[in-house]
Amino acid sequence: MMTNQQKIEAVVREHHGRLIAALTGKYADLSLAEDVLQDAMVEALSKWSSEEWPPNPPAWLMTVASRKAIDRIRRQNLHQIKINQLELDAELDRSENRGSPLAGFNEMDIPDQRLQLIFACCHPALAEKNRTALILKVVCGLTTGQIAKAWLVSETTMAQRLVRTKQKVAKAGIPFSVPDTPLLAERLEAVLEVIYLIFNAGYQSSHSTDLIDIDLCEEAIYLGKIVMTLMPDQTEVVGLVALMLFHHARMDARTTEKGDLVTLSEQDRTLWNRDQIATADKILKGALMKGGLGPYQLQAAISAVHCHAATFEETDWRQILLLYHHLESFQADPVVQVNLAVALSFAEGPEQGICYLDNLPDVQKLSQYHPYYIARADMLRRAGDRQSAAAQLEVAISLTDNLVEEEHLKRQLNTLNAEMLG
Repeated sequence: MMTNQQKIEAVVREHHGRLIAALTGKYADLSLAEDVLQDAMVEALSKWSSEEWPPNPPAWLMTVASRKAIDRIRRQNLHQIKINQLELDAELDRSENRGSPLAGFNEMDIPDQRLQLIFACCHPALAEKNRTALILKVVCGLTTGQIAKAWLVSETTMAQRLVRTKQKVAKAGIPFSVPDTPLLAERLEAVLEVIYLIFNAGYQSSHSTDLIDIDLCEEAIYLGKIVMTLMPDQTEVVGLVALMLFHHARMDARTTEKGDLVTLSEQDRTLWNRDQIATADKILKGALMKGGLGPYQLQAAISAVHCHAATFEETDWRQILLLYHHLESFQADPVVQVNLAVALSFAEGPEQGICYLDNLPDVQKLSQYHPYYIARADMLRRAGDRQSAAAQLEVAISLTDNLVEEEHLKRQLNTLNAEMLG
């Protein structure tokens, strides 16, 4: 059974993004919004007993936080208080004796300004890594310690980074709004990049001892669904959510009970979450019917082909190859090209995949990208060149920083060496 503090923390966690966004929109100060929500939570801990919870906890927190914001503004004399902010005092006074501020205040009265907050966090003036951390902090409600752990830095370092980023938001006068149409496409692309970066940070965890950080993956899906709900006509938003759901549906099959990595070809497909796959299918089809094909929809379509194959051997690699060729027209980057080479190797033979990789114009950009060497090793093995495959695996092992993946690659290398000896 949860303690009272745990229940209050759960309420704050569930509504954190919406409350922070509403407070930031009202007072145009992100740091102030965070501080007063924390103050409201502390007051809730002292006033809410297990028997006397307010009928509407989020509204209570919003009201108390607003009162504390006004008090701070008055004390610090930061700027002239607006009339509509002062009018809140009268309602607070009327409700003071009832022990629940604004008892008639409805949760739906809290404006949903999370989208404005997300766009503000993705302003071009902010560095990409700082955008990501800021969104995890203010929209998702992750603690500084949790974010620091995901980015492999100390909590002190992350706290300093977040403070500097919020100061930059304030000094630059970054507006808390969705940009006008001419700037919307550019900023939306940055928003989606940040969300997908968060997902990938969890899907291929940077923790040296864990392959997956499920919390980060679920935070990214949560963010994507917010943007999709608030911008349902943006088909690339829908495509990204579908893509993340397809990947997340396979999560339980990616590791053994001991935590060892399981490759796609070896996964137990009965462990895949079919409900999530069905949801991803539905929203992706809706996006594709609207037109405006983009890279996230194409990547989601590729994942859909994998998810609908009953076995690895039954995968429609020619369909995947076609989709990768389309994707390459949007993103002719080396990472896409490595995946295209893998599809080509299964559709037309490993020699074709090796030839494609050998003729990439920017192959030097892949020199530190360990999946490139993993892909080459697999193609060389299937082509019968075990010695060259082993050499490629050795390079991949030297480049990976994840112990789970490193152990998996070492097992593959040991198998190859045993086959050559036998």
